[in-house]
Order: sequence, then structure tokens, then C-alpha cells
Amino acid sequence: MEGLQVTAGARALLVAWALAACQPDDPTKRPPPNFRLEGSLGTVLDLTYDAAVVEPSPEAVAVRFVRALAKQTLPVDGGMDAQLGADDVNFQLTYALLGAEYPVNARVELTELVNPDDAMSAQRGQTSRNVLNDPRKKLPRLARGSLTLRGTLTDGATVQGEFNVTYENGTDVASGRTVFGQFNARVRQ
Repeated sequence: MEGLQVTAGARALLVAWALAACQPDDPTKRPPPNFRLEGSLGTVLDLTYDAAVVEPSPEAVAVRFVRALAKQTLPVDGGMDAQLGADDVNFQLTYALLGAEYPVNARVELTELVNPDDAMSAQRGQTSRNVLNDPRKKLPRLARGSLTLRGTLTDGATVQGEFNVTYENGTDVASGRTVFGQFNARVRQ
């Protein structure tokens, strides 16, 4: 076509756009989260997650809400590359068994005391988190809370569940706040 001229600026813009399209994705960036837990705790802590995992053991059942971290490859001794990075556990709910049955197809009270004769005894339900570069690991004692799991706790199975938690009042960032949600989780033993 005669008379069509591309200016130097437009040509440079086209080249820059083409080069950007050919660049690999930045491996340090996270994909957007898939799910979010609800409640007022979400105003002060990240409650997004990519997957829920139920981990039963003889002592407890843990429900973890995991947020994938980007993997970084760094050189290590001997010229080998190592994948660094682990997943953040933005929220974890643990139910201590201590003689009780697995909480399957039944609603359990998380505030039940391990030793009912001692008002300051540990509760069956505990919450925590493990997020890279965040020192807040353990969350406050529960004022109210329940957990329901529906399905079987066999490795690889999927269970449905729901929980709700309200923390006791205090000075911790989570004090007096709530968190709740419904989820589908993979069982991992």
C-alpha cells in the first residue's frame, strides 16, 4: 500500500510489545487466589487460599487452607538447582482427638476442654497459621467454634466441611474477630 508509513515511535512500540509477549512469565509472581474464608479476621489477615487439605493423624485432624507460593530456582553447591519455596498456610484449624472419634459426619464443638475439670485446660480446637515472613503463628483462644466434616478420611478422598470460629477478646490482632467458611478438601495422610 502506497502512502502508509510507520513512524519510528510506532515501530519501537510494536517491537517492545512483541518482545514482551515472548518473555516467559515471572516465576516469582503468584497466581490469583481461588477461594477466601469469610469473617472479620479477613480485615487484618489474608484469608485467601488455593486449596484446602485435611490431614488426619492419631492425635488430631488438621484442616489447612493453603496459598501456593511461587517457586524460585537458585543455584546450590555442585551446580544443581534447588526449588525453594513452600506453601503458606493462611489458616489452619486443628481438632485434638485425645480419645475422641474423628469428627466425620458430625458437628464437633471446638471449645470443648481437653480436661473438663480444669477451666484453663487446652481446648480441642486450635487455630494457627504459617505464612512466610509473618511472625504471627498462633491465634487466640476460642470463645465459640464448631467443625463439621462430611466424607471419609482416607488418603486421596475429598471431604466437604464447614467451620466457624469466634476468638476471645484480648489484645491480639485476631481477638474478638470471627472466621468461617465452607470447603472441599483433599485428604492427605
